[in-house]
Amino acid sequence: MCLFVCSALSNCSVDLFCKIGTLFPEMAPYESSLDFYIEQLRKDQLDETTSLEALKKAITYFRHLYNVHLVQEETDLTIVMEDSVKMITSASECITLETKKVKVLMQAKQETTDLAILMKDLDSTADDIKTFSRQIRRRLPKQGEIGSGEDGPGPAALMYGPEVQNNLSESSDGLCTLVNALRSLGKEAMTIAGSLTDAEGIPVKKLEKLAEKASDVAYGKIDKGPYQSFRDSAMKAMVVMSQVSKAMQEGLYDSNIPRDNIQPPISRRAIKVKNEICDSDGLGHKLETRESEMKDLKRLLKLKQEEVSAAAVRLGLIEKKLENANKESDERVRKIESKLNTKDDLIKKKEKEFEETLDHMQVDIDALEKEKGELKQRLTTLSKKTLFEGITRTSSSSVAAMMSGGIGSGTTGGSAGFVGGAAVKDSPLLLQKIDSLREALRYVRAENRRMKGDKLRVIMDGLEPLNVPKKPIGLSSPTGFVNFDPQTGSPTAKEQDITAKPDADLMQLNRKTRTLLSEVQVLSVCPKVIDITHRKPGVVPVVAKARPVNQLAANAIRLNELNDNLIKLQGEMQKTITKLKPGAKVQTDFCAFTIPQYTKAQMEKSNIPCIGKISIPVSKGQQAESVAINLQPHQLQQLHSRLIM
Repeated sequence: MCLFVCSALSNCSVDLFCKIGTLFPEMAPYESSLDFYIEQLRKDQLDETTSLEALKKAITYFRHLYNVHLVQEETDLTIVMEDSVKMITSASECITLETKKVKVLMQAKQETTDLAILMKDLDSTADDIKTFSRQIRRRLPKQGEIGSGEDGPGPAALMYGPEVQNNLSESSDGLCTLVNALRSLGKEAMTIAGSLTDAEGIPVKKLEKLAEKASDVAYGKIDKGPYQSFRDSAMKAMVVMSQVSKAMQEGLYDSNIPRDNIQPPISRRAIKVKNEICDSDGLGHKLETRESEMKDLKRLLKLKQEEVSAAAVRLGLIEKKLENANKESDERVRKIESKLNTKDDLIKKKEKEFEETLDHMQVDIDALEKEKGELKQRLTTLSKKTLFEGITRTSSSSVAAMMSGGIGSGTTGGSAGFVGGAAVKDSPLLLQKIDSLREALRYVRAENRRMKGDKLRVIMDGLEPLNVPKKPIGLSSPTGFVNFDPQTGSPTAKEQDITAKPDADLMQLNRKTRTLLSEVQVLSVCPKVIDITHRKPGVVPVVAKARPVNQLAANAIRLNELNDNLIKLQGEMQKTITKLKPGAKVQTDFCAFTIPQYTKAQMEKSNIPCIGKISIPVSKGQQAESVAINLQPHQLQQLHSRLIM
């Protein structure tokens, strides 16, 4: 991994190198840990008791750094191959060492157990991997030469695809995981063996449990057990190394393109910095330019500050105006509310006065009604008294005349009439006023009838004309369904029996229609107004029928009855017309219905359907007009065929 990072940093751009340089404080602790392990290795103090947690963290950090920042940079494939082979060789040696350690610590005479066979297979696989690694190293080009080696001149460089790189990386990771598992197994086994004598060995069952525990810790979720996981990692690495060795022997990865001597980014950055330092004149000019720019910026900043100050002053003025406007509006609102309250008080006062006046008037009306009743009663009593006196005087005069044989009863009658007339004689002004009121009432009623008639005439003129059915010439029957002979002018022999007895249904329908029409006319011309003159305000009528609500309900019930009678009369007329038209009805078990064709034809009598329009161009000066043409089916077909032709 360190070689990968070094190769990528040697070929990357200056900007990326500077960016990686900003991460140096983070890399310093990991670098010190790597220096510690290197120092331990140099002093030959690195053994199995040394903790490798710091090394694992450093490797994880540099791998993450490479994947995030340097994975897109070009790397030397020869260095990658060499480093991978070294790593796999070292892992194979570790596998050999750990398997031998487990074999030594195992109980004697256990060579046929599965664990012993697994250790033997891993040992042989590690030997094969080391053999393939030696073959690959023989074909690797040396640094600074165009090929060398034991078998003759080698390639100048290696060139292979990303698939081979991925295979080598996966093989290295798998062997590292296997080494961690075997190291954990060997460490636990050494701990157990420390408590045993030299002649005793660790039982196979216990070693298998330790192997399962180490496999579970090392492989994690992808663990398939020690036997399967250990064999898969070792066999996969051996297959990859076998393929790479075979390809190297056949020269599939050889490339005659020599390695490019790319200048490292640190050298390029150093040259650039040196050039910038040497260019003092340019730096002075740049400083002067920056100073002038700073002066301009200060001047602009001062102008902006002045503008902000002016804007703040304007904002203060506007806020003051707004505050004054709010005060004025609040004052106007208060004035308007005070006026509104005054108006409300005045209205309440007026309403109170109106109610009081209305109560006084109602009291006066009641007093006048009472006085009127008393006067009527007195007038009735007086009239009866006068009549009785007249009758008494007439009878006495008649008896005197009869006794004396004098003058007849005419003079007495005149005297009685004079007495009676003198008793009930009214004022001439009152009689004249009554006659004027009667004449005015008669005129108003006549004017009301005339206006209603004009309004009904306008409504009738706006309605569609009635569709009057055509009758044969010479009909004299009130029903209108008697055929006459055109020569003799008398009914035919076939119809004489029918005309002898008029249709009772039609006569009854005609009578019902006239009755309903007269009721509707009376209801529309003389509407009934609810009488509330005899009611006092706030007094509930004694009889429920005298309430205005009941009177309105009675009027609504009357209107609904008339509407129901109209609908019923229309149904009877439709049934009667259907009976008189042969073939216009369908008889069923429970009722007779009008056929759809006849209903459609009856609806089309009033509104003739429009099935098409033809526009014909006219010459200049002529006025366009619309002409409606009624066509029979065969005429429409002929017109359609001619237009298509």
